[in-house]
Amino acid sequence: MHTKFRIVPVKLTVPVWTLNEGGYSRLFTRDRKSNSLLKTPALPEGVYNLHCLRSSARVAISINGWRTPGNISVWDLDRGGVDEVFVAGLSGLDPDRLIRPESLTFNARDGVEVQGLLYIPDESSRMGDRLPPVVFIVHG
Repeated sequence: MHTKFRIVPVKLTVPVWTLNEGGYSRLFTRDRKSNSLLKTPALPEGVYNLHCLRSSARVAISINGWRTPGNISVWDLDRGGVDEVFVAGLSGLDPDRLIRPESLTFNARDGVEVQGLLYIPDESSRMGDRLPPVVFIVHG
């Protein structure tokens, strides 16, 4: 009995990863030979999910952020460029009224540091003398 192996050429020759820094992803890539970090493209603030094929030098990046609710960009490592291939709609919301959240951390009762994003409404969100509504989304 013979086992057949199929060698798939891997064009993505550098590791690509993200780190969460204050609730936002930061994109990294490293040259394996020199062990130095390489330049990465400027992307909108948000949480990134990376998707790549072993036979391609392109990385699809889905971006979920306060101004980009599900955009998808493709980073071509061979040419260094980024193409935005999908822009999520805001369903009629005015993007200039969206508020950038503040990243906060605090210690829970068990001593574990918890991080969250706080969206503070601006004055235009008030309804007369009433305060704007508050929404808590707790996960984890």
